[in-house]
Amino acid sequence: EVRRAFDFYESSSKKRSIGKVLISGGTAKFKNIDKFISERLKIPVEAHNPFTNFEIEDITALDEKIKQSNVFMPVSIGLSVRRKK
Repeated sequence: EVRRAFDFYESSSKKRSIGKVLISGGTAKFKNIDKFISERLKIPVEAHNPFTNFEIEDITALDEKIKQSNVFMPVSIGLSVRRKK
């Protein structure tokens, strides 16, 4: 089903193709799920890290906790940095 959605998008958007898939949430913690999806879709897949573009002064204390739970945080991180219009 996902492959069909990608095919539809790519056929209707002549200039853009999907180059990478980011997964998040509890399913992203399943062992080798990124490899499984990548093999099926023939596209690189990786767990999304919402902290990629953030500067955190003392990350050493948080580092392991962030690594363990970062896939659960994209929505909350996004909402926290959202600006009022």
